[in-house]
Amino acid sequence: LVAGEVKDPGRNIGRAVLLGTAILALVYGLTQVAVMTVLPAGRLAESSRPVADAVEAIWGPAAGRMVAALVVVSTFGSILGAVFTVSRLGFAMAQGGAFIKAMATLHPRWGTPARATTALTSASVAYVVFGSFRGILAFFTFSVWIFYGITAVALLILRRRGVGDPVPWRAPFGWVPPLVVLSVGAVMTVQLISQAPRQALAGAAFLAAAFPVYALIARSDGRRR
Repeated sequence: LVAGEVKDPGRNIGRAVLLGTAILALVYGLTQVAVMTVLPAGRLAESSRPVADAVEAIWGPAAGRMVAALVVVSTFGSILGAVFTVSRLGFAMAQGGAFIKAMATLHPRWGTPARATTALTSASVAYVVFGSFRGILAFFTFSVWIFYGITAVALLILRRRGVGDPVPWRAPFGWVPPLVVLSVGAVMTVQLISQAPRQALAGAAFLAAAFPVYALIARSDGRRR
């Protein structure tokens, strides 16, 4: 999502994706194993802060509070990362005519898509104000896997047609990763529909509402031209 702002993309994108994913998987896996080893299954299922409870069980309440504070800091870092990356998606959509043209502008001083970032942040705050955590999570999870699957299909089609400029870096294993993403997305979507049909229906209706909005944007853009 931020490849357009990466210095030396032929070298750094591959490193960031492969090395970053490997480190993340290792840290996440070790954390899960440690927590499951320290806490009994019953307490782990009831805990709302499993990592902090696991640390507290070993080193006491003070260490548990410190870890809880670190989790909060890490959460804010994750939010900033999401805003940083996803706002670039809205910017690219606006450049391609699939979103409001006003979002396709860059800040004159910082060179960042400030309008797209502001719009995304405002929408996120609205979700938090008007929705519950579990509702937002179910809605997001249902929607995001559909987009992942569509992206995988689009990538396979574009590769087959040879669309796009020569890129400085290509992911390894060719068409295998998109097929894995597509398969996982299909399984996750079907599972979420069976577990929470009401949230899935709401998510599908929300996504369907994007079609008339897109039609209005395209019509308005055509009139300007």
